[in-house]
Amino acid sequence: MTDNKKIKILFFDHSPIMSGAEYSLLDILQGLKNRSMDYCLLTTQGSSLAKRTTDIGIINIEIPLPEKLLNINKNDFQKEPFKIIQSLGSAIKAVIEIYNILRKGKYDVIYTNTLKSHILGGLAGRLTGIKVIWHMRDIPIQKRPERAIHFASIFIPDKIVAVSEAVGRQFGDRKVSVIYNGIDAEAIQKKATQESPAETGRLIENSGGGPIVGMVGQIARWKGQDVFLQAAKLLAEKLPQAKFLIIGEALFDEKDFRRELKDFVANNNLQERVIFTGHLENVYPLLQRLDVLAHCSVEPEPFGRVLIEAMALGVPVIAARGGAVEEIIQDREDGLIVIPGDYCQLAAAIEKLLADKPLRSRLASNGAIKARKRCNLGNMLEKISDLIMQLSLK
Repeated sequence: MTDNKKIKILFFDHSPIMSGAEYSLLDILQGLKNRSMDYCLLTTQGSSLAKRTTDIGIINIEIPLPEKLLNINKNDFQKEPFKIIQSLGSAIKAVIEIYNILRKGKYDVIYTNTLKSHILGGLAGRLTGIKVIWHMRDIPIQKRPERAIHFASIFIPDKIVAVSEAVGRQFGDRKVSVIYNGIDAEAIQKKATQESPAETGRLIENSGGGPIVGMVGQIARWKGQDVFLQAAKLLAEKLPQAKFLIIGEALFDEKDFRRELKDFVANNNLQERVIFTGHLENVYPLLQRLDVLAHCSVEPEPFGRVLIEAMALGVPVIAARGGAVEEIIQDREDGLIVIPGDYCQLAAAIEKLLADKPLRSRLASNGAIKARKRCNLGNMLEKISDLIMQLSLK
C-alpha cells in the first residue's frame, strides 16, 4: 500500500437492533470522518445501525442474513449445539457473500464489531488475504463458546481491540490492544438537557417528587433486572416515596424473562412502585434525573457503557463486581461496588446512598471527573485510527 493511498476499510456489524456495541461503533464511524481512510459499513438488511449511519452520510452495504443465523447466541454453543450445526449452510453462504464484497471493493481491512461478525467477516477476510481486526466486547463464561472464540482468535484476527482489561485477558497479551469505549460527554450533556419526550415527562411527574432509582439497558437475564426487583421489594416499605425504573426493552430472545419480571411486580404488589419504560430513543433526560443508577449484572461486565454515561452526567452509581467494573469504579471513591446477585447488599447500598447526600455528591463529583478523563471519545478515536494505520502498513 502506497503512502498516498487511503486505507479502505469494511466495518461489519451483524445485529439488526441497536445495543451498546452498535452505539459505540456509531461513535467510531462518525469520529473517523476526515481521516486518511475510506470506509463503508456492512450490516444485515434493515438494521437500525444502517439507518443511523445513512443519516450521517456513511455508505452502507446490506446483506440478507437468515433469522436462524441471527437468532443464534453465544450460549447455544453450550446448550443447543445442534442449532450451530443446522446454521452451517447459512454461515458458509454469508462468508462467501462477504468474501465477494471484499474482493470487489478491494478493501485493505475488515473491522468486525460483534461475535457473529468476528467469525463470518473474519473468515471472509482471511480468504481474501486482507487484515482482520476484531473489536471484542464480550466475555463468554461457558466453556464451549469460550473455547470456540479462543481457538478462532488464534488464526482469524491480526489484531484484537478489547474494550477492557477484563475482555483482553481471555486472549492473553497476543494480538490484544485494550482501548476503552469513549464517550462524548458534552454531547451526552446536551442530549440530557433537551426537552424530555412526553412519556419521559410523565414518568418524572409520576415519581411524586420522591427518589428515583433506575437500571438502564437491555432487559436480559444476565443483566440482573430480577436482582434489581428483589432489592426494590425489600425497599418498598422503607422508602415509601421511591420509584424504581427499568429503562430499556427486551431484545434478542429475552421476551420470556420480561414476562417473568412483570409477573414478579404484579405478584408483589409493586405496580405503583416499579415502572417499565420500554425503549427510549433519548434516554439521557431520564438518566440525568436518577438519584441512583443501579448496575446489577450477574455475569462479568465486559465494559459497562451506561456506568460511564451516568457518571459523566453526575449520577451516583452502584455496580455489581466483575469484569471491567473495577477498572471503571473505585469502591467508595467514585461509586459503590456490590456482590453480583446479592439483592440484600444492593438494597442496603441504595438505602445508604439515598440517605447520605454528602456521599452521593462526593461519588457523583468524582465519577464525573473520572468518566470524562478516562473514557474520552477523542482518545479512543486516536488509538483506533493509529492501530488501523499501523496494521495496514505491515
